[in-house]
Amino acid sequence: MKNLLALMVLSLVTTTAIAQSTESVSFESSFPEKEAPKKVDFEVYLELLPNPFDDKIYIKTTHPVKEVQLFDESGKTIFESMGSNELDLNHLPSGKYLLRIRHSEGVVSKMIEKK
Repeated sequence: MKNLLALMVLSLVTTTAIAQSTESVSFESSFPEKEAPKKVDFEVYLELLPNPFDDKIYIKTTHPVKEVQLFDESGKTIFESMGSNELDLNHLPSGKYLLRIRHSEGVVSKMIEKK
């Protein structure tokens, strides 16, 4: 009889603990869910023609070009332009350069090469 009574008490304690944990779960779930952050995708088409180039390079993009910067291999700014899609780079020696284009949706950097 004592074993049965002990088993009943243990069962009652376990059931109470489960019921309490269930209550706390349902309490937490009664809060309104937060809105998921809205994901915004910007698709940017960018093409640099021709690459490698001789004298001029043309920027084709889906967004208006605001500013263009050109850096040599040491990181020094060697050319800047505002709002132009056509760059006359005839004065540059042959080599590789980093072209940074700022447009309405952000900044894109691409490597270009002068023949």
